[in-house]
Amino acid sequence: MLFQNKKFQYLIWSRISSNIGDSIFYVVSMWVVLEISDSPVLTGVAGFLFTLPSILNVFIGPLIDRSNPIKLYIFVSFLQAFLLGIILFSSSVGDINVWMLLCIIFLLTIFTEVVYPIENVLIPKVVPEKHLVKANAVMSVAYQGLDFVFNGLSGMLIGFFAISTLYGINIIFFMIPILLMILLKRVQVIKNEEDQARNTNYKAALLEGIKAVNHPLLRAFLIPLTMVNFLFAMVLVTLPSFADQYGNGSSTYGLTIAFLGLGSMLGALFIDRFKTKQRLGIILSFGFMLSGAAWILMVFSIHISSILFYMLLVISYAFIGAVNVLFTVLFQKLPEEKILGRVNTAVESIISFAMPVGSLIGGFLTELTSPIFVLCLFGIGLIILGAFYLTNRNIQSLPDIDKMGKLQK
Repeated sequence: MLFQNKKFQYLIWSRISSNIGDSIFYVVSMWVVLEISDSPVLTGVAGFLFTLPSILNVFIGPLIDRSNPIKLYIFVSFLQAFLLGIILFSSSVGDINVWMLLCIIFLLTIFTEVVYPIENVLIPKVVPEKHLVKANAVMSVAYQGLDFVFNGLSGMLIGFFAISTLYGINIIFFMIPILLMILLKRVQVIKNEEDQARNTNYKAALLEGIKAVNHPLLRAFLIPLTMVNFLFAMVLVTLPSFADQYGNGSSTYGLTIAFLGLGSMLGALFIDRFKTKQRLGIILSFGFMLSGAAWILMVFSIHISSILFYMLLVISYAFIGAVNVLFTVLFQKLPEEKILGRVNTAVESIISFAMPVGSLIGGFLTELTSPIFVLCLFGIGLIILGAFYLTNRNIQSLPDIDKMGKLQK
């Protein structure tokens, strides 16, 4: 049974703990930047720095494939805790500086971008292939779903606790995964594959991963997703201003992100039941279009009812949560196991490429137009993406996710 797998349990709890830490750091830092600078533009810069390191993921992949992933995970977690200690000291003495905070945001996020690909690489090594969808659904809940939930709770806690207290709690949650990874014994892989990865030079390993991602089928998935991530980055930096103008400040901000998380969790939990009911292309197409339609209705419902607003928010992001699980499994099943680290980090780099620019543009657009306008752009982008997948013959010809095989060269 999946949940009796000790190694998988360590991965789940490690992801939950690191996600709580990331959530606290993201929400508190975004709010502190807005509070001490009173500038949506600098909030956009913070969002830019939170998303910029994801572009560099492609360079991390060969390091993951060529190293002991457990030791690498422990090392970067220590570095994250050290950087948080600097912020904790500054906030405790009342001398927190916006530029120092922006620098640490960038550095700490770089280390975060190392942690998640390591977990994705470990999953197929500790879980049988027949349980991959269920395992990734659980990990998706622990990653995207709980991430948003704890983002929401962090937003609400800002009004009750001092910033230094929240950063202190933050450090604890970054230390817990270190203990869990020590318990997780080194995962064994096929010896000749491990030797091959270590004997291949860095440049050759990097090019091999990029070449695999250049497959026509993967390109058809990745290019539209890049556009949507650009728009979602705009949404994330707009939400603090949206909550400030149309809600009750940090509490509305926290609740909005919390309900995003609830929707994502529901979608991730139920997709395992429906993954074989329809072809992959159909699920992706209609999932994105329905999500976009619900999102646009949600934006305008803020003037009618807050209950309706949060209900539509959950519905919209439930579809996103479901398709995110399918994408994760897709990028684990299609590449060869020996290049999983390189392919997954290259994929993350590509789909995140436009997010830093989106964060900056989102900050400027929010100041020049309105938060509602920026949020509507995201819903329109989802509908366009769904329509693209619906008209793409290669994607519509795919079987259900359980029947997907390795990419043909």
